Amino acid sequence: MQNYPDSTLKDVLDHKSDVWKAFDLNTEENYGISRIILYNAIQNYNNLCRSKEEQILIPQELSRLLNHWKIIKINIENKLDEINNQKTPLMVIYCTF
Repeated sequence: MQNYPDSTLKDVLDHKSDVWKAFDLNTEENYGISRIILYNAIQNYNNLCRSKEEQILIPQELSRLLNHWKIIKINIENKLDEINNQKTPLMVIYCTF
């Protein structure tokens, strides 16, 4: 088992602390995994987790968009009905919007 220096939460949160330096050296020496490969693996894992969270939001967002477009459709239909009931030429109405 490797010996790591005593550390506080502040040391763990500081990526330049002796704890992380020892961890990086031990990982590279014992397992042949360089720091950049380990860092990229952590980033890719975090990106994958974020992607899963975004995938979960898709049905909710689609529902919200569908409701939004239903309201827009109703507004357009109402405006078209209003225009059809008026005797003003369509070009004049279009220019006033």
